[in-house]
Amino acid sequence: MTTTKRDAVLDAALELFEERTFHGAAMPLVAKRAGVGAGTIYRYFESKEVLVNELFRFWKATLAGALAPATRASTAAEGFELYWTALTDFALTHPTAFAFLETHRHQSYLDAESRSVALGLDAQIESFLRRHQRKGSLRSGDPAELVALVLGSFVGLVRAAQDGRIRLSRRRLLAARERAWLLIAREPS
Repeated sequence: MTTTKRDAVLDAALELFEERTFHGAAMPLVAKRAGVGAGTIYRYFESKEVLVNELFRFWKATLAGALAPATRASTAAEGFELYWTALTDFALTHPTAFAFLETHRHQSYLDAESRSVALGLDAQIESFLRRHQRKGSLRSGDPAELVALVLGSFVGLVRAAQDGRIRLSRRRLLAARERAWLLIAREPS
């Protein structure tokens, strides 16, 4: 399979932004990892900020696509299962992209379009939660807080694996789903 220089730059940048963060990944390092000259990068990307924003938007939109079926589920339990399973599949299939998206602070370099993509995904999930809160199947409270509880649990598992404290596997992540569901499910009366 032939990879274009542009694709090589994107792949190298993703790896380095995840490993070293945006601020720690100098463009010459990206060029070296991609196997291209430093000037080649600037034929495709005006700046490091343009490069990181393109990566962020691509992977955030890919994640949003994976999570979309969950937001259309008819029950909260079904939606949660689809959401957690989609996160699991994404994190295991694209571990570098997931770590880049969810374990880094991006606010200092995201442009308005990237922020809009991220907020759009949050709005979809929060709308789903509000709908099921009205139906009485989810805990009351700020939907953004509920998302933070669930996503924080998932990201915590990913970080524990990155730190070598646990082995990340599909089985482990899916087993944790039931415990995470209890964070947002309405308590039985």
